[in-house]
Amino acid sequence: MTRFAASLRFLVLLTTLMLVRPSAPASLAGEPPPLSTGGAGETATPAGSSGSATGSGPFERSSIMPELPAKMPEADALAEEERLDAGFAFERLKLLEGTWEGTAGSGAEVNPALVVWEVTAGGTALIERQFAGTGDEMMSIYHRDGDDLALTHYCAMGNQPRMRFDPDESAANLYTFRFNGGTNIGKGAIHVHAGTIHFVNANQIRAEWSVYAGSKRMGTNLFDLRRKQGS
Repeated sequence: MTRFAASLRFLVLLTTLMLVRPSAPASLAGEPPPLSTGGAGETATPAGSSGSATGSGPFERSSIMPELPAKMPEADALAEEERLDAGFAFERLKLLEGTWEGTAGSGAEVNPALVVWEVTAGGTALIERQFAGTGDEMMSIYHRDGDDLALTHYCAMGNQPRMRFDPDESAANLYTFRFNGGTNIGKGAIHVHAGTIHFVNANQIRAEWSVYAGSKRMGTNLFDLRRKQGS
């Protein structure tokens, strides 16, 4: 598949997202999307969550902070007494190394997805390959930046948004990343803006990435993935 065809397919997906989910204006530093079940226009309130908001508008903090599931087995590799900071979060993300299978999309536009995570550069970087091995492959690279955790997403749209881990809006099994600039993102450019990674259990993750055109939120792309056996 040519780069043009991949870009065209991506634009079709984004157009579908606009039709499925109503746009909600927000600033470029806006809140990331809430966790959802992936249904059209549906936002899930996790069991046990009070649903009370500490903010206002369409992106209340409680919408991205579900009650956390029990500690996952591989979390034993990390010291329980460590507080959740960028270093802890990065080590936890590195435990995703391997091959994950599932779906990606939103509403009626859901497609099979293969995501491969790889620790590289002597353990100082983590590569995430979305739609690995296809003409639609995209890549995100996570790494420490001093006391912070940063990622750069290399998108099929030809831009490279940067995001930073937000410890104040994260918890042991839910990591939040916020927009922090990027390259080739002009005024009104369609780009991945912010998101969350939810560690559901030892072998399942759900990641939601919000897509913006300039300062307008167009929709959310949900990855629902399970670790491939033997990976």
